[in-house]
Amino acid sequence: MSMNISRLAARAAAVATITAVAVIGTAATAGAHISTNPSEITRSGYSRVAFQVPNESETAGTIKVEMTLPQENPIIFFRAEPKAGWTTHVVTGKLDKPVKVNNTTITQAVRSVSWTAQPGNRIGPGEFGVFTILVTGLPDNTDQLVIPTAQSYDDNKVSNWNQPPGDNGEEPESPAPVIDLTGSPTAGHEAAEPDAEHSDEPGTTEAAAGQDDPARWLGGAGLAVGALALGLALGGLLRGRRPTRSTPTDT
Repeated sequence: MSMNISRLAARAAAVATITAVAVIGTAATAGAHISTNPSEITRSGYSRVAFQVPNESETAGTIKVEMTLPQENPIIFFRAEPKAGWTTHVVTGKLDKPVKVNNTTITQAVRSVSWTAQPGNRIGPGEFGVFTILVTGLPDNTDQLVIPTAQSYDDNKVSNWNQPPGDNGEEPESPAPVIDLTGSPTAGHEAAEPDAEHSDEPGTTEAAAGQDDPARWLGGAGLAVGALALGLALGGLLRGRRPTRSTPTDT
């Protein structure tokens, strides 16, 4: 009995693994270019945004991702989440001219953020990486943040995703990642000034409520399918081994 259960558990685990791989593969290839998750955030409160960066080369690996933040629509508070095996670098600079955001005059803001792969690390062919930021104090003078991004490969090629959305709704050839802004800023919101640089040490931070990392829900989908397959298999085994009751006969 225990041997059969072990075999069924192994089969269920195999089904879960195959399903998870299929889901991840679909997610990695569904978007041909860099995308944001979520693609829309509210101006009030803190928002965690994940940039999903697929490797589009069949032979080279991605070793650097650098994002340029808009200076005409500055973000008051910005943090970059460290990524294990990569060095994170945030550059803050003075704006060409002061900008008023949410009744606050901004004179300096984050100009760029980059993640550079440490030796032995990269996003290989057929893979994708996730790079995450935390923001609040979002501009109220635009409904959309366009974030040009340069993707560097280990064969010295660079893909520049820097074209804004077209007026007619058509996607340009090299579209920049876009974040849509909704809602109104929080009244009386006080946001801290961003640091000149972020820690280079790899690590993770807690996900904001309601905004989970793509890898978590992909893994959860695989586990859920595996648990369902195991339950069905065990149910079938127990039904097959249910003892039959003998019916007494008249003598």
